[in-house]
Amino acid sequence: GDDDNYKSFPDICEKVVDKTICAKRRIFNNQLLYDFKKSNLKKIDYSNDVLYFCDGVITDITIYCNKNIDEIPDNPLYSQIKKYYKNELRYYEELYEKTKEIIESGSKYSRDVDYVYKKSKEILDEQYKWKETDGSVFSNMVLQFEIARPVKLSVGSKITGRYGNKGVVSVIEDDENMPFMENGKRIDVIFNPLGVPNRLNLFQLIEQSINFITDNVAEKLKTLKTNTEREKILFDIISRFNNKQAVALREFYNALDKKQKKAFYEQIYEYGIYIHIPPFWEDKPMFDTLRDIYKDYPWIQPYRVFINKFGRTIPMMNKMIVSEMYIMKLKQTAHKGFSVRATGSISKKGIPEKSDNAKKNKTAYKDTPVRLGIDENLNLMICTEAREIAKLHMFYRNSVKGRKDLGKALMTNMDTIDDFELNDDIKNRNVEILQAYFKAMGLKLAFGKDTLNIEINNGEISSEMVGGKLVIGDLDEINEEKIRLEAKERIDEGLFIGSKDEYNETFKRHYNDIKDELSATDIRID
Repeated sequence: GDDDNYKSFPDICEKVVDKTICAKRRIFNNQLLYDFKKSNLKKIDYSNDVLYFCDGVITDITIYCNKNIDEIPDNPLYSQIKKYYKNELRYYEELYEKTKEIIESGSKYSRDVDYVYKKSKEILDEQYKWKETDGSVFSNMVLQFEIARPVKLSVGSKITGRYGNKGVVSVIEDDENMPFMENGKRIDVIFNPLGVPNRLNLFQLIEQSINFITDNVAEKLKTLKTNTEREKILFDIISRFNNKQAVALREFYNALDKKQKKAFYEQIYEYGIYIHIPPFWEDKPMFDTLRDIYKDYPWIQPYRVFINKFGRTIPMMNKMIVSEMYIMKLKQTAHKGFSVRATGSISKKGIPEKSDNAKKNKTAYKDTPVRLGIDENLNLMICTEAREIAKLHMFYRNSVKGRKDLGKALMTNMDTIDDFELNDDIKNRNVEILQAYFKAMGLKLAFGKDTLNIEINNGEISSEMVGGKLVIGDLDEINEEKIRLEAKERIDEGLFIGSKDEYNETFKRHYNDIKDELSATDIRID
C-alpha cells in the first residue's frame, strides 16, 4: 500500500513484489502502539515475522474463515481481508441459489453441480468449521492465494517428450552457436543420448525417425514435376506407417480438383506430413518398417550438420538424423528446486528432511539438500565406482560429522574430493537410527570385515595353480586344496615333533580353524 492505504497482501491481478506475498506478525500487547504505527506496518521484521514467499501475479484469493463476518474487526488492518471475504460470501450465495435451483428442477445435471452446491453450502454455513489437513479445527482463518507466473526454460528446467524421455536442461546457447543443417535450419534441442538406453524408451528414436523420413519425403515432392509421381511416393510412405490413414487420405485427395491438389501439396511443403500412430496398431515391428523404407528409398540420407566455431563454419564428423520431436516443459523448475543449506543436520534425527517451513512456503528457498534417488544413483554408476557414490552419500547426506568435515574441506585448498577419505569417526546416521530401533527390541546390527567375497559354485570345471601344483576341478575342489595347503603351511611354520597320528590331528585342527575363519568373512552360494 502507501501512507494512506494499508494492504496486507497484493490484490488480485497485482504482481508480487520481492517474492513476498505477505507476512504474519504475532501481537504483543505491551508494544501494540509501536508495532501498529503506520511506518512500522510497512516494514518487515525478518527476525520475528513469518513470511510467505512466491513470485508471480495473484489470480485468485480464497478465504476459509471459522469466524462470523461480524467478528472480524472493522479497522484498516482487516479492511482488505474483510472486503475479499464479503465478495466471496456474495459469490457463493449466488452459486448456492443457482445450483439449488438446478438440483430441485428435476433436470439432469453433472456431478460438478453437486460439488459446487455442497461447497457453497459449507462456506455459507456459520456453524461449519474448516479443518487443517491433520483434522484439527483452526480458530481464525486461512488465506489461499493462487499465483500465476511465466516460467521460461533455464538451466535446471525439465523437458520431456511423449515417451518418458525426460531431460534436464544443462546448457542454453545463443542461436548462432547451435548446430545447423545444409538447408539452413537450426537445431533447437540436443538430447543426451544416454537417455535412451538408461530409460529404455526406444519410441523417442522411432518418432524422430518417422519425422526425419517425412521431412525428406516433403523435400523430395518439391523436386517432382507431376502429381502422379508425388502421389506414388506420398501414399506409399503413409501406408507403411498406417494403412488406414493412407486409404482415408487417398479418398479425400481423389475428391480434390487440380487447384485444390496444388494447395494440398503447398500445405505439405509448409507444415510437413503428419503420421497418425495409434496404440498397438502395427502389423509388423516398426523397426522393420523403418529398415524397409531406408532400403527402398536410398535417397533418404542423414544430414550434414555444421557448427560455427573459432570464427569459421566447421562440419560435424558424422552425418546425423535430425527432425522434429514433440516436447513439452514440465512444471518442475530450477527456481523451485533451488537447494541451499548449512552443513549441519535438518531434523531432530540428524538427517536431511523437508522442514515444516519449507512445506508451507515460509522460506524463500528450499533448505534441504539435493536428493540422489535411485535413477541418479544408477546413472552415476555408469561412470563412477560404487565406493565413491557411497562416499558422496556419507559426506553429504548420511553423516553429521561427514557434512561438517566436507564443508570445512571445501573452504580450504583441497585439490580433489578424492583426498577426503572415510574414517571411523564418520558415522552413518541412518545406521545409528536403525541400531536404536534394534536396541529397543534387544537386537544389534553387527558388521564384519569391509571386504565381502561372494563365491558361486556353478559346477564349472576350471584349473588354478595352488602351491606350485596345477589343480583341476570345480570351485569347491580348488578351495579345498587351498585350505589343505594353508593348514600345512601353518604346521611347517614351526618345527613339528610327534607321531604321524599327532601330525594328522594337528593338521585337522588347523584345517577346521581356517574353514571357520573363511565362513566368518565369505558367503558361499552352492
